[in-house]
Amino acid sequence: LLLPIAVKQQPPWTNSLRGTNGKMIDHILECTDKKVHLLDDKDSSKALWHVVVETCIALSVDALIDVGGAMAGSTNQDVAKKMVSALKTFGRSPHKGVVYFNNEKEAWYVCDVRGNLDVALHSSSLTDAECFVYFD
Repeated sequence: LLLPIAVKQQPPWTNSLRGTNGKMIDHILECTDKKVHLLDDKDSSKALWHVVVETCIALSVDALIDVGGAMAGSTNQDVAKKMVSALKTFGRSPHKGVVYFNNEKEAWYVCDVRGNLDVALHSSSLTDAECFVYFD
């Protein structure tokens, strides 16, 4: 769960949404290992989203949920391709691909580490359990 420190919670504009985000985050955190990592912003030559991707791989996490817009300036496909590149570079990850939502096709896709191919998740030989998953 990626949330920049500068993000402040705002009251929902309708009562029907009150508590929805908190319930969802609580549900996610109940069944996951919790890691807190502060990004080092000393290397300003890299875009923030590049640093986030590389940090996820270095920490061996299985998913990235960007709720704070830190990946702004990139498409989901850009993030998946950068993630695949980082997986190849670091080489010690069990992930065989990256699952992401392709906004153009309006479907879940897999970017495969072996061939860097984009394939619809339902057509891929890889399962989501074998992949890093990016939620935006």
